[in-house]
Amino acid sequence: MDRRTTGSIDHANDYKDAHGKTVTSSYYESRNIGATLAVKGDRSLLTLKAGHQFIPAQGFVNQWMDMVENNASLFNLRYKSDYDWGKLDAMAYWQNTYHKMNSGEDKLPINLKIPVTTPDMPMVTRGINTGYSLKTDIPFTEKNILRIGNEFHRFSLNDSWPPISATLGTMVPDTFLNINDGRRDRYAFFAEWESRWNKQVTTIFGVRNEQVRMYAGDVMGYNGQNTAGITTTNYKRDAEAFNAEDHARNDSNWDLTSLVRFELTPTGTYEVGYARKTRSPNLYERYAWSTMWMTSGMVNWFGDGNGYVGNLNLRPQAMRWLIFVLHTSGKICGLIWALRICSTPSIISRLEESTMITFWIANCCPVPKGPPILSRWLVRVVRSISV
Repeated sequence: MDRRTTGSIDHANDYKDAHGKTVTSSYYESRNIGATLAVKGDRSLLTLKAGHQFIPAQGFVNQWMDMVENNASLFNLRYKSDYDWGKLDAMAYWQNTYHKMNSGEDKLPINLKIPVTTPDMPMVTRGINTGYSLKTDIPFTEKNILRIGNEFHRFSLNDSWPPISATLGTMVPDTFLNINDGRRDRYAFFAEWESRWNKQVTTIFGVRNEQVRMYAGDVMGYNGQNTAGITTTNYKRDAEAFNAEDHARNDSNWDLTSLVRFELTPTGTYEVGYARKTRSPNLYERYAWSTMWMTSGMVNWFGDGNGYVGNLNLRPQAMRWLIFVLHTSGKICGLIWALRICSTPSIISRLEESTMITFWIANCCPVPKGPPILSRWLVRVVRSISV
């Protein structure tokens, strides 16, 4: 049995650039505590992990809002064991995050006249992740391994924005419901067959099916009006249009992988593969509903200044790749060298085609009182393609 606890506090003020000017909203503070309990048997290992993180403040340079409070807790339970028939890897988890966003202490003011005011847009969000995974490795015959598994992941989200006052305006008097009782459940089953046909050839074939169930409740804006003074908000129009739709969405996603590895020489390996990966939209991509410039601008996890509005009719995104890998190595004049070339041409429109070349060289003998000399060069060529 083993028990461990960890704790840390990280803190930094706004840093200064090369010209000595302060970069605002670059401060942060994080307090972390964690505990681990592990019990090891003859052929098994049981691990329980728990942790909590508290962030009293963190600025974001490229976002409108800063984090003014964040509490995150987690529990992970994992069991691994070897049996006569194979291996079992089981895990269950629960993760809870509750945070508040608003303008930090050094955001630029929006009104320089007395009294000076700063942007005020409080946001309260709670997300919970729960789920489990079961994975097994089952050897059959001498050179084959069958891997099968089942997973369940549930993500629930409530994202609301309290009003800033009780009088009429663009952000009053009600609470803005951005994502109301959002849920995203994933049920997955997968299987993979690895076979070593001889000393030179290994094949891997895998298939995965994932059922995605999504839902979000009715929403409302800061008020039931379409205008606030001279500002057009369309809260009433957008909320009524969204609430009139059926919010339940179901996706059936299939992933496929295949790989053939040739080890033709002790120093040369070649791989050829095909992969198809599918991703369903997240809750914001489907259920963010307001088209007003200010509220849609808050739905932004890229920090690019754009506003984003969800689409209930978004379909899953399927990506397909062909993969070619060459890995070879050798020894010249007391130096070990290796070269790896990986090319992944995409066969779906508007994705990227990339080639990565890695070359490294090292001295066989360690330097006195030091590690071996190692040099590595990496070249990556990325080309965006459209079909």
